[in-house]
Amino acid sequence: MNADLVLAATQAVARDLRADVILFNQPIDPRVAERFHGKLESLESKRRVAFVIFATFGGDAHAAYVIARDLQFRYDKIILCIGGDCYSAGTLLVCCAHEVVIADRGRLGPLDVQIIKRDELAERSSGLTVSIALQELQKESFKTFMEFTGNLKDTFGIQLSLRTAMEVAATLTIGAFQEVYRQVDPIKLAEDARSLQIAGHYGDILAKASQNLKKGAVERLLKEYPSHECIIDREEAKGLFNSVRPPSENEAVLLGLLGPLATDATLRPDDKFVIVLSEAKKRGGPDESENSGRLAKRKPKRKKIPKRRDSRVSTARRGASG
Repeated sequence: MNADLVLAATQAVARDLRADVILFNQPIDPRVAERFHGKLESLESKRRVAFVIFATFGGDAHAAYVIARDLQFRYDKIILCIGGDCYSAGTLLVCCAHEVVIADRGRLGPLDVQIIKRDELAERSSGLTVSIALQELQKESFKTFMEFTGNLKDTFGIQLSLRTAMEVAATLTIGAFQEVYRQVDPIKLAEDARSLQIAGHYGDILAKASQNLKKGAVERLLKEYPSHECIIDREEAKGLFNSVRPPSENEAVLLGLLGPLATDATLRPDDKFVIVLSEAKKRGGPDESENSGRLAKRKPKRKKIPKRRDSRVSTARRGASG
């Protein structure tokens, strides 16, 4: 990454939009939300527009809402730029934006909260998983019941009434599926449903403030897509948001210079991937270190040259002491 070019591209975007330029590449959780709040509180800028380059695999819906409201309370206009990954609770956060910028490889996901797996370390599952599994079980059990009923009538004909055939088919279907249904935890099902309701509630609040979602878009993001892995690209997003556009020339240059920092969501919370790019120059410039990810230029240390002692002086001193 060329630090000087990144700074120049950042300043160009900041001038074009009269905006703070922020890079956010984090999983979303309460600690990250608190750090992000601290970043906004420490800003020297008084600009009322924010251009936020956003990359995340999602996380906690409550934390996403807190981050989104922090942005809405501080700025009159939020332009949220998606250069690559933005899924799950990240889509909830996009609902706060007055304008959505999506690059050619930018992709949103459905409004699907990620729920921590029990007995697993730092692993999450989709909030839709149990609900979809139950829907599929219902379809399969009904299909099996109808097949049993039809086969019984075809086999025994008028010797077997429809009512009796249905009773026998019901018994056979229960026997085939009861062990599977016993694995469904009703408490888990209720918890997942409640989590999705919370995401929808937050989405409605953010959409009301931004006025950028079409009617019924939050409901569509919650229920219309068959999998949380479904990709919503720029053209698909135009059916959900009122203001969607590709990056401008200067914005595209900045995304290209940032590379994976702007496109590939990181899995580990790390403060160095929440950067106010437009403040970098004031705080010392960018850093080209790939390991740190920070944009703060380090001045090279000057090597201290040891002073050489004059041998004649040393000899004279020895003579005087003798």
